[in-house]
Amino acid sequence: MSLPSESKRKHEGRPIMEAGSNRPVVTVEFVGIPRVKTGVPYCSVRSGTLGEVLQQVRQQFPALHDLLTESGSLTAWYRVMVDQRFEEDLQLPIAAGQTVLILSADIGG
Repeated sequence: MSLPSESKRKHEGRPIMEAGSNRPVVTVEFVGIPRVKTGVPYCSVRSGTLGEVLQQVRQQFPALHDLLTESGSLTAWYRVMVDQRFEEDLQLPIAAGQTVLILSADIGG
């Protein structure tokens, strides 16, 4: 399965909407261990803060139960990139059409 091209993900500049609704979605891509754990290269979740996006991913993929701590912080096992920048601010707003990349910390350095 190949990843969708950037133009397909952004629908030519329009926000991606959840099928059957008007809710905007964010593309979350998985690299390394997260891809192995989820069994898929990417998924879509509703937009919100980075913390909310990661919480949705954790709910959708129980194998990523160790993505966040009980208090909601990102664990040391994972790194997150938003639009090609490493990010740790879980209050960062993630808009429809943005891409969040989840990778294992050993890959991210």
